[in-house]
Amino acid sequence: MNTRLTNKLKSLKISDIIFIIFIIISISGIYANHLERNEEKHIDNKGKEKAHNIRLILLVVGLLIYLYFLQDKLRNKNDEVSEFINNLDILASILFVIGGILFIYVEYKGEDDAIILE
Repeated sequence: MNTRLTNKLKSLKISDIIFIIFIIISISGIYANHLERNEEKHIDNKGKEKAHNIRLILLVVGLLIYLYFLQDKLRNKNDEVSEFINNLDILASILFVIGGILFIYVEYKGEDDAIILE
């Protein structure tokens, strides 16, 4: 096999793993909402705190995934498309990373009533 095909297959295998991680993140987010809902119903006194911690972990994992995508875009520029499109792709990845950092900051410093990702 040539190097390009090997790299593409490796990238697709990593993408499969990332999609599995996104499924786990989605289920964890639903669980965090469940914990917060239980606190609102006065079933669990620590529900919001637990939900907040889960969301922080999920945001950090998401940021790590976005950093991987940015690194992958920088390493594997596509020679088949124009340089302008490659630069837009890299810019989009950078903006996702910046957004992830901002979401983490807001969740970490935010007020209890202003929890994001609800």
